[in-house]
Amino acid sequence: MKDWPVIATLVGGLLLCAFASTSAWREHQCEAARVRNKERNHPPEIVALPCVADTEGRNQTAETENTTADRNGFEMKPEWWLVAVGILTTLVIGWQAWETRRAANQTRRSVASSERHFAMLNAQWLDAEDFVCQPMMPLHDKELAVWFITFKIRNNTPLIVTIKSIEYYVDQIVNIMQLQKTVGPHCDAPIEFVSIMSDECALALKTNRQCGVLMLGRINYLNALGEMVSQPFGKGGTVHDQTQTRLTKEIGADLDHIFQKMKADAQAKSQS
Repeated sequence: MKDWPVIATLVGGLLLCAFASTSAWREHQCEAARVRNKERNHPPEIVALPCVADTEGRNQTAETENTTADRNGFEMKPEWWLVAVGILTTLVIGWQAWETRRAANQTRRSVASSERHFAMLNAQWLDAEDFVCQPMMPLHDKELAVWFITFKIRNNTPLIVTIKSIEYYVDQIVNIMQLQKTVGPHCDAPIEFVSIMSDECALALKTNRQCGVLMLGRINYLNALGEMVSQPFGKGGTVHDQTQTRLTKEIGADLDHIFQKMKADAQAKSQS
């Protein structure tokens, strides 16, 4: 039970107030008993033949004494002030305990919300999916064969990201595509680009009408904290002549290592 300190404080304050009230009432009863005993021990003198004026004067005097006695009997004693102070103190203590508990609960909720927020940031991950590759063969000898590639980047978290660039490897070609694309929570960002086809793949498509394609890359983006994050991706498949082919083959677990190796091989081949 989370409220037991508050309840215990209030119950203790009420018990103290009840004890103070009982003590004050007992003191009041004792004072009233002393007044009654005094009146019994000193009865008023009886006049045998009072006149009318004297009787009226005595009646007024008796009424005045009774009023004074009543007023003195119900006069506010110091113990009643103690009761009032005790009740006020109990209320203040209970209010402070309640406010302290409420502030602690708000702090716990705030900390839990921050922890969930940072957990989402740490788990923020983009999905690169729906890779479609289509070869576009040249109509003339002076034209180059190219790959027309499309895919989409999905943001599965409730936080925005900003894609800054995409570095990719396709068919022995390494390139960097500069972007400034903001992807909202649970939204997709379509990506499309054209990459030059290698002579080996162009020859394989002409002779065998199919060619194996490997696509690797890295997405560089800003997360919700403004930190730069790099995430690898990769797919592969067999592309047939002049048809759109969805790349569905998984590359492996260590995508970044494979990408770095392919990138180094492509750079060494271009420099030779």
